[in-house]
Amino acid sequence: MRLLLLTVLALVARNSIAQCTKDIDCKFDRICEKGTCIAPAQLRPSTKEPVTSTPKSEVGSQHALDAISQSLQEQLSCGGRPEPGKALRALRARAVIGKTPVMTIDGMHIFAVIKPLSVFGFKVLQVTGWEESSDKSLFSRGPGTAPPLNIQAIVEGDPQTVKREVEKKAGKAPLVSKESYTPHPKPTTSITCNERY
Repeated sequence: MRLLLLTVLALVARNSIAQCTKDIDCKFDRICEKGTCIAPAQLRPSTKEPVTSTPKSEVGSQHALDAISQSLQEQLSCGGRPEPGKALRALRARAVIGKTPVMTIDGMHIFAVIKPLSVFGFKVLQVTGWEESSDKSLFSRGPGTAPPLNIQAIVEGDPQTVKREVEKKAGKAPLVSKESYTPHPKPTTSITCNERY
């Protein structure tokens, strides 16, 4: 009985040490790395050799991109309050988006995706969002009424197909609509999660 109690206490203690499971669990621009929230400047390349024959830089990069894609998809699914600042800072820290916006519309900076990123099975071309923040590199404030708290991804795909796939995985909470301001040879669609009032 005593051994069982010690085992349970050891497991609880070990699990309580992990601060995070994904980037959005961390505050500010910190990133989740092996269960710990760290600043992007603290990232160090892994010295362990991967088990696969894929070069280790590609293994680490792909794992990080998969985790970022999953975190962004969770925010777009509207399961909770959107956190665009956290999402955009994580994307910028991992160099998934450019440092400067490609355009600003209605006070929202729009950032081009420069590394492979996908949500709901669709290639992400651009991301944007809005929150009240002093960080003008991420959020601009034009005249007039501020946009609602939101996060948005512009993906490659026609609106009907994207809407069908998003509803399968996230229900009807995300707003899916035809996107018109991204110059792209194929149809583009925006997936948006607005704060619920």
